[in-house]
Amino acid sequence: MVNQPIYNLLFLSSGNACRGQFAECVTRRFAAERFSVFSAGVDVAVGVDPLALDLLAYNGYETEGLHTKTWDQFLQPDAPAMDFIITLSDKSKDEMQPTWAGMPVTAHWAIANPLHVESGKVVDQVMAYRQALFQLENRIKAFASLPIASLDSIRLKQYINVIGLMQEF
Repeated sequence: MVNQPIYNLLFLSSGNACRGQFAECVTRRFAAERFSVFSAGVDVAVGVDPLALDLLAYNGYETEGLHTKTWDQFLQPDAPAMDFIITLSDKSKDEMQPTWAGMPVTAHWAIANPLHVESGKVVDQVMAYRQALFQLENRIKAFASLPIASLDSIRLKQYINVIGLMQEF
């Protein structure tokens, strides 16, 4: 088998407390041979959300070393150049995006923020976290299956945007 390149992939969300952490863990489990994955927030949360960590651990994901990060650290001269940047929140999509080195392919995958569930019922909160995690699992698996090296950037962006419209089955 021919060695395929490993692409740098950055997931951006509002605070990097939940959705970006989910995306990092899912990508490491299902696509580590294709992507070096990172996540960051427009603003940085105090820490990774405890319920997010519990759900990841319950589903067998490795959570050691997870921590919140701001996108500023990926703009530093010594930061890896990103091949792909996927925003997960409307805030990260709508904030003025910095100029990223290397002209990465960008896309938006709207994932509802489970931290904002208004219901006082624990079951509703857990279901919101579960839905976010499973949506990311489905989308990342589909993304990892793309023949990236054989697609031009316009077609690749189209495919990644369509993947962003996938719903949980």
